[in-house]
Amino acid sequence: MSSTEEDEQTGYVHRLRELYRLQISRYPDYPSRYTAHLTAGLRLMGMDIGIVSHIDDCRYTVRAVQPAEHGIAKDDVFELGDTYCARVVGTGAAITYNHVGSDPAMREHPVYREMHLESYIGAPIRVNGRIWGTINFSAIAPRTIPFSKADTEFVELMAQGLGQVIERDVLQQQREEAITHLEQSNELFESAFEFAPVGMLLVDTEGHILRANRALLEMFGYREDELFGRDTREFAHPEDVDLGQDLLAEMRAGQRRSYRLEKRYVNAMGETLWCLVSASLVRGNEGEARYFIAQLLDITEVKHNRMELERQRAELELANHKLTAFALADSLTGLPNRRAFQQRLTEALAASRRGGHAVSVALIDVDLFKQYNDRFGHPAGDDALQAVADAMNGFTRDSDFLARYGGEEFVLIMPETGNDASATACERLRSAVEAISGLKRAMSVSIGAATYLPGETTGPPDEETLIAAADDALYRAKRDGRNRVRYGTLH
Repeated sequence: MSSTEEDEQTGYVHRLRELYRLQISRYPDYPSRYTAHLTAGLRLMGMDIGIVSHIDDCRYTVRAVQPAEHGIAKDDVFELGDTYCARVVGTGAAITYNHVGSDPAMREHPVYREMHLESYIGAPIRVNGRIWGTINFSAIAPRTIPFSKADTEFVELMAQGLGQVIERDVLQQQREEAITHLEQSNELFESAFEFAPVGMLLVDTEGHILRANRALLEMFGYREDELFGRDTREFAHPEDVDLGQDLLAEMRAGQRRSYRLEKRYVNAMGETLWCLVSASLVRGNEGEARYFIAQLLDITEVKHNRMELERQRAELELANHKLTAFALADSLTGLPNRRAFQQRLTEALAASRRGGHAVSVALIDVDLFKQYNDRFGHPAGDDALQAVADAMNGFTRDSDFLARYGGEEFVLIMPETGNDASATACERLRSAVEAISGLKRAMSVSIGAATYLPGETTGPPDEETLIAAADDALYRAKRDGRNRVRYGTLH
């Protein structure tokens, strides 16, 4: 072996020893470790400037620089741009440049322009398989002897050593943070469980109580040792014992993650409690069912108030229904009143226009009713009107709408009924009234009817037009001697 080869081998071994020393040495912080590596690298390779940088997106931050008097300092941030660091990141491997000045674009970058660098060697620092940053060394003079393979391997090993330390520390930090987080989570869970304002239970997969918090013990009136190991169904109301069991089975089977329902329980004093129950299943790392956690919110007062409110609402709806019916009904005859008739006529005409079918209206007037009233008195008159209403109501169809129009007048709406059919219907009503017995004297009615048939009139009539036609027919019926039916024409 030549003396030159011996020197190179000796130098290589010396570098490996230095790397080992750097690796096993303890440092108070990362900057001290970086500085030690840079100082060793500068000395062993005869370079002027060493930098450790951290790459973050399109920027790199200087973590350490040696020596510190070359116009660049720790924590300086630069755009990555087309720098040698960018090329290290781009290739993912060590790079060397013996003469930076041969690259004019590179010389314009502030790092190289300020420090007048002429030669460069750098390697990527990998942490968890990703490039965390770079370590590089530069000289202010071009290399007369090109960087050797040993130089490249030395810088790569140094970068690898830094990466391993950082990775180890990051893992340790993550482990410590995870342990701290777990401890904090356990403390928070214990505090949240024990001091929660609602009742909380831990229940095994078969439904036996493992733990109960203070709020639940106060709610049910038991000590915790009186609950431990007992089946939750023991405390359910007899009618609610099996309520929610199918939901628990679905959670155990993985078909649902949680459920929520209202359920009754019986406390130590024998009182019924309404509870809003929210339950979920906790599983282990392998997905196995571990235990259920349940929240029980006492809603007894709310439930009672809600039931009372529902009772009052039902009473109010019934009262409103009665008021509505009363507002649309005639108090004497029980028939719908004039207001109800107006609403139904509007609906009937709208349906007639949509369906293209006829609708007929008849106005009915009790003949000589004023004389009957004056002679026999108002109570007898009221009885007569009631009898007339009952007689006519017995001869109407389910689809017809008979109403008291006012005084001794009635009105009849006949949907889907033309002239002939309405005339027949009106004649039935007239005959029914004529056949009434048991009154102070016989009664009769005069009837005027009119029909609207879409397409047979000059235009769709309003309610007043149709009523006016029926009223005109009623006038003719009375003029012709009463107790008869006459038909009006729409104009």
